[in-house]
Amino acid sequence: YAAAVAGAALNTDYGAFGADVSHASTRLQDQPDRNGQSLRLSYSKLLEPTNTNLTVAAYRYSSRGYLGLSDAVALRDLEDRGLRGIGNDTQRGRLQLVLNQSLPRGYGSFYVSGSTQNYWNRSGTDTQFQVGYNNSYKRLSYGVSAVREYNPAARKWDNRVMLNLSIPLGSGARAPYSTTNLQRDQHGNTSVQQSVTGALGE
Repeated sequence: YAAAVAGAALNTDYGAFGADVSHASTRLQDQPDRNGQSLRLSYSKLLEPTNTNLTVAAYRYSSRGYLGLSDAVALRDLEDRGLRGIGNDTQRGRLQLVLNQSLPRGYGSFYVSGSTQNYWNRSGTDTQFQVGYNNSYKRLSYGVSAVREYNPAARKWDNRVMLNLSIPLGSGARAPYSTTNLQRDQHGNTSVQQSVTGALGE
């Protein structure tokens, strides 16, 4: 996989504007190689009086052959497992809106985001909305979020609520962190994931 990106950004009193073009080439084992381009346009603005950060990013994949790195790796993995033709969705266009709002000191921050995307090789549009809140109490960092996502295959909305907790396992600067993620969907199904990241302190 190889990719090259060229672009430019301009910061003005009205916000920051950016544009870039990417070209990517993906070599596959049992399928023709893929080559394509994508165009990205972005805008962001910090509203200083309220410390609100607004970001709008529009992505447009101009050809069927373009694959991002994660999509290319996933496709190669499917080939290695003999699952050619499964999960080969090729993204065509994407529009995303993100708003981050910092609250007064000690009260954390919250965010609201929405995105929609469509594909070259299948009909329907994926749409997702998310709202979340992040803060910390002493050494504990936590976040809660709610996600509403449209599933075009099932033609229905799926809802999830998530809770994330992170706490250092030690007092050193390099102490590892223990992270717990709890997720519950609209059907009452609950899943819990735990992980430890980082190196032990000296």
